[in-house]
Amino acid sequence: MCLGQVVQVLGPAGARAVRVRAGASEQVVSLLTLDGPVEPGAWLVVHSGFALGRIDEGEARAALALRAGEQEGS
Repeated sequence: MCLGQVVQVLGPAGARAVRVRAGASEQVVSLLTLDGPVEPGAWLVVHSGFALGRIDEGEARAALALRAGEQEGS
């Protein structure tokens, strides 16, 4: 099973890419699959280096909390 990663946008990293924070690490992801601009602070679901969709902060926090709980129980 493949799981998307919840990330927060830090800033631009080229014409169609952004720097994001995923936990304690930073990475660059492509925006080729999204329409329109993405602002710093926005939340995204990412898989294999591509932003798959936008989510709001509440959805992001809930997903991160769920994932943290799953890791603790593993």
